[in-house]
Amino acid sequence: SSVHFLSRARNNGWLTLSFDNSTQAYLPTGSIRIDAEIVSNADPYPMLTSSATAVVRDFSRVRHSETMQTDSIGNVDSISHTHKSTFAGKKRSVLFLLLDDLGSSTLEAYGDDLSLTPNIARLAKQGTTFTHHYVDYAVCIPSRCSMLSGQRSLGSRQFFTTKKYISLMPGATTMEHQFTLSGYETYMFGKVWHPTPRAAEPSFHQWFVPSHHYLDQEMNALPTSEAPLYDFQEEDFSLYRDARSTDRAISALEHHKRSRDPFFLMLGYRKPHAPFVAPKFFWDAYAEVDLPDRQEPIPLNFNEKKSPHGNRKWGPFPKWTPYIGLDEYNGNPLPEARKVTRGYKASMSYVDYLFGSVVDALGDLKNDTIVFVWGDHGYHLGDVGRWGKDSLFESAARSPMMIITPEHWMGIQAPFYTDALAESVDIFATMMDLCSLDTKNDPTLDGVSLRPLLHDAMEEVKQGAVTVNLRSKKFYGVSLRTKQHRFTEWFKVDPAENVSNFGLATLQHHGAISNMDEIYDYFNYSYLERENIAYSADTAGLKQNLRKLLYSILETFPTVIKTTPVENVNN
Repeated sequence: SSVHFLSRARNNGWLTLSFDNSTQAYLPTGSIRIDAEIVSNADPYPMLTSSATAVVRDFSRVRHSETMQTDSIGNVDSISHTHKSTFAGKKRSVLFLLLDDLGSSTLEAYGDDLSLTPNIARLAKQGTTFTHHYVDYAVCIPSRCSMLSGQRSLGSRQFFTTKKYISLMPGATTMEHQFTLSGYETYMFGKVWHPTPRAAEPSFHQWFVPSHHYLDQEMNALPTSEAPLYDFQEEDFSLYRDARSTDRAISALEHHKRSRDPFFLMLGYRKPHAPFVAPKFFWDAYAEVDLPDRQEPIPLNFNEKKSPHGNRKWGPFPKWTPYIGLDEYNGNPLPEARKVTRGYKASMSYVDYLFGSVVDALGDLKNDTIVFVWGDHGYHLGDVGRWGKDSLFESAARSPMMIITPEHWMGIQAPFYTDALAESVDIFATMMDLCSLDTKNDPTLDGVSLRPLLHDAMEEVKQGAVTVNLRSKKFYGVSLRTKQHRFTEWFKVDPAENVSNFGLATLQHHGAISNMDEIYDYFNYSYLERENIAYSADTAGLKQNLRKLLYSILETFPTVIKTTPVENVNN
């Protein structure tokens, strides 16, 4: 059968194709290999004949909606729950898209010319894109807890568990619960909380958590010596859990096109989280991309051997460290660096493909819908000698964030990039403000509304952003990011002490570890750390000012009454 090219609706986007069964799919324009032939952007209206059938046949179930409760081998496919809506009155709807392990530095919209993410780039041109957004903790669980609660983990003690989150937060609520209480139809599809706590069930009218793709399960179960980081054998797009979550989201949007009831829909993608499993089509899309095959050196004057920050294992995935071949930096190619980077980017491009389909499914709902895009943290791909997440460096702490309001969609508000500092703890307050919901001046919220930043590219709402990190229950790092500098201090933790009582007073009582301070100047090096200048002769005054600003922010952290033991990072 033949496949006909319909339109090139996107700049540097995906080709819109129609198949015999009326399914639509989006393929990236430019260097896309079809049976050894390259379809170029300059080619005007090509017809892809039977020579392309083997490639495009794999799209036959792209938009297939999974309705079974078990998969083909009998595993539970979903967990779902339904409540009746009590909505009364019209409000703005929200489509909240969460990206997992997807760093700003790896996206086309943020300047990475080696990435194929046209749909995210397209959306960045529609609204306000934040270039200096920082997470509270560069690991999935604490970052999501912080964003959904509007509370910093240093105060809330939510590091690596969410199972008893609500019971540990006296008087607190969560963002999605606030929308439910306000009468919205609320949905959670895919990875939003991590893991999804049972306590979160009443917060949503409908929720759906698909099972792991079988390749994910198999690769996670392998011993260290046999555990690859990538696999691209399965071509049926609909078998992947992110596709099933996307289908549920699109179905919900179709429902609201008919009902016109306001909704709060959170769709969380699990990729490009390791292991890098995605349809082979997206691996092949990078065949002509010249990806790096080596890692960058660690910063000058950085005490890697003594600093708690110095552990360069693959974040919470140490079993894959031997696979990438991490060793002392010598400038030589690493055995699997290029393939691992390609696997990460292929998984990222698959998410971009799904991302575009759900945004397009909004249709005329856009005029009443706020689209919010958020990444739970960034990712190292060889920069500063590191791979993975879980650090206090820029690539891990900085993540993508975009806000597109109805005014943006309708052309009333101009789109732009802003370099104003923003934090994940600000999102709760921002959503309440944009949707005119009353939080009754909730004293548990640590963030501020970012709404002023949507109207003026020169506006600022804060002087610094803070990211924290706990190492082996023994060391606690706090890192301040200003527009130009990053200042990091490390504190020793007494394992016998109840760390849930932490706060500035506790940290100051123990005192910062001597000779472990870090200061990086991004003026000349953009978003990379090249040299630790904390102990340079002419930076004593700078260090004093940065520490003063950091402590003034830490003083605002709340104290939680109840306590919980700290657990090791598990994702």
